[in-house]
Amino acid sequence: MMARSVKWTAAATALTIVAALTLSACGGSDLDGAYYDEDGRITIDGSSISYHTFGCESTGKSAVIINDKAKKTGELNDAGDQVIWSGGRGTEPITVSKSGDTIDIDGKQYAAMDEKEAMDGYKSMCGQN
Repeated sequence: MMARSVKWTAAATALTIVAALTLSACGGSDLDGAYYDEDGRITIDGSSISYHTFGCESTGKSAVIINDKAKKTGELNDAGDQVIWSGGRGTEPITVSKSGDTIDIDGKQYAAMDEKEAMDGYKSMCGQN
């Protein structure tokens, strides 16, 4: 009876380890989130990355919008230190600040901030003060 209990415990432990490893592989990266520059938003979701530019709802004085169509899309490499852009646009290094609130892609800074705050910075381009 004890041998059966030991086998069951070993099997349960192995199953728990496999399940934990499987679940951790499905999770996102530490970079997950939205980061902004003066022209738009970079979104990182797992290994996927996309860049959407800001725009104006219409000509003249209008609301700031984030364009639906991504200007650039790509994937993070397995190490998470390179962006591989789709459409043959090459690769660029990506680094994260020590505080984790900014990322740098090939020398261009993107900051984690509230979306409204980021869009407020673009208001002058849409005729707003």
